[in-house]
Amino acid sequence: MYNQKLSELIISIFEDSFKSYGAPRIKIALEQLGHHISRPRAARLMKYNGLLARTKRKFKATTDSNHNYPTAPNILNQNFKISRANQVWVSDITYVETKQAWMYLTVIIDLFNRKVVVGL
Repeated sequence: MYNQKLSELIISIFEDSFKSYGAPRIKIALEQLGHHISRPRAARLMKYNGLLARTKRKFKATTDSNHNYPTAPNILNQNFKISRANQVWVSDITYVETKQAWMYLTVIIDLFNRKVVVGL
């Protein structure tokens, strides 16, 4: 009976962690909820319920900088002091993992006043 209740809590914690928590973190989360169990017991219950934490993959560089293709000139040359608005815009892109899929966020900033021009 108690294992069933623990299993339900473990499944809930596991799902809330985007399936990333292993037995050590599940154990800590259960302790914060007032349930004191050992890490091996948490691991056994996870295995019984078919829960396997996703491991982080090693970083793999996807950019090949060693090529002979033409590159854009560095016209900014680290000069970030701009005298008027709309003279220099800079941008960056980042990836955010959500429960549904990866989302891509791009932001364009005016260097003069450091305000966002466009965020997509």
